[in-house]
Amino acid sequence: MSTQPALADQLVGWIAAEPNLARSDLIDRVRATQPLLDGAQIVRVVDRARERAAGLGAIAEFFDDPSITEIMINGPGPVWLDRGGRLEQTTVVLDNTEIEVLAGRVLEPLSLRVDRTSPIVDARLADGSRVNVVAAPVAVDGTVITIRRFREAEIGLDAFGPDDCVAVLDDLVSARATILVVGGTGAGKTTLLNAIGARLPKAERVVVVEDTTELQLPGDHIVRLEARVANAEGVGAVTLRDLVRTALRMRPDRLVIGEVRGGEAIDLVMALNTGHAGVTP
Repeated sequence: MSTQPALADQLVGWIAAEPNLARSDLIDRVRATQPLLDGAQIVRVVDRARERAAGLGAIAEFFDDPSITEIMINGPGPVWLDRGGRLEQTTVVLDNTEIEVLAGRVLEPLSLRVDRTSPIVDARLADGSRVNVVAAPVAVDGTVITIRRFREAEIGLDAFGPDDCVAVLDDLVSARATILVVGGTGAGKTTLLNAIGARLPKAERVVVVEDTTELQLPGDHIVRLEARVANAEGVGAVTLRDLVRTALRMRPDRLVIGEVRGGEAIDLVMALNTGHAGVTP
């Protein structure tokens, strides 16, 4: 039985190299290389390896828990979670092969890849979760994957402070003031901005510009724009700055910028100087 973890790793490698390999072929290979395993053991180890190599593999279970806000794979070893603002180490342990297969599966549908020539990639899963992948040699100990979970539950503005604080924010929204939401990683900036956005008049035209889609603003007139990195051939990039410039030509009543950390800050200041009120980065 002690050979089964190594055998499972070998099976994952076979599946990665030959994605169309049938289950029966895998069983035959195991039977040929591990004649001391009985039929039930072979089926069990093959099915476990196929589960690890399919979809999101061993981390799929974490997507069923709404309390998990971050999934962190720090190279080979245990997977870490952020649950309710506290870090915890899980019993799920991944090796280099599993991590590379997982990264490829996430990025391939988006025509992206991560390798030595393109070692840093940002992407988004179908459920809106934000994925960052950093490959070796930039990631010294092996490929690192960080997944920020998409939050479905709405949190009202009253959860962020007393009534008088909420009243001040409501007055700022009504006055079309420019509001800056600042704070450290994980401080709740996106959650707060969602709560503020829920107070915007429903009939206003709101253009939302984001590096990776995270904001979920209610309203009947919401336009969402998302930046795009270059594809595997190095073309097709659309920057946040491109989108800010475009958004200003789309007659926004409000412009919401998910993050300001680069050249788009210049365009933001220019927009404010030319009379575009109510810009909320």
